Amino acid sequence: MSTTPPPPPPQRIQIIGASCAGKTTLGRTLGARLGLPFTDLDDLWWSPGWIEAGHSSLRRRLEPLAASPAWVVSGNYFASSEPVLWPRLQWLIVLDFPLGLLTRRALWRTARRAATGENCCNGNREQWLRLLHRDGVVRYTWRTWAARHARYQALADEPALATVRVTRLGRPADVQALLGSLPPSSSTAPAPQLGPADAPDPA
Repeated sequence: MSTTPPPPPPQRIQIIGASCAGKTTLGRTLGARLGLPFTDLDDLWWSPGWIEAGHSSLRRRLEPLAASPAWVVSGNYFASSEPVLWPRLQWLIVLDFPLGLLTRRALWRTARRAATGENCCNGNREQWLRLLHRDGVVRYTWRTWAARHARYQALADEPALATVRVTRLGRPADVQALLGSLPPSSSTAPAPQLGPADAPDPA
């Protein structure tokens, strides 16, 4: 008795969500698990000294990536990613976590990076002054969470995503369940471990 083979996993994936939801970590993990190249939009947006590229520059950088046959991309930057990535997108993963959890992660991550001098986003480093600065990741998350949460709940109905698989995950446990549903990695390299997210995402 013949059986129908399962469909191949998506080859063009974007992960969006609030800062500190774990977009970068999940993106790296999916890239390793599925054997797909991974790009963090923060690395394309931020230059050393926390200088922003701007959306015109980001769109130009994204165009050759979007045209390629396979990729995993983490990050929002909707003014750039929607017109460039979404026409080619196959799977949109939305990390829509509660504000309390994101706040705790943001405070911990910013403090850890400030204390250790850890590099992020092309060599940039966090500073203690940014912990509760208006433009820091914590207060940015507070300002943007409600509007993003409302939009995330309705993304599956957006015409631009009519042919895209949209998966909204509301808890870290949902992320683990998603990873558990995927085929094991064919790579001999160990996949990155899940944990707090990596970089501020202001757009």
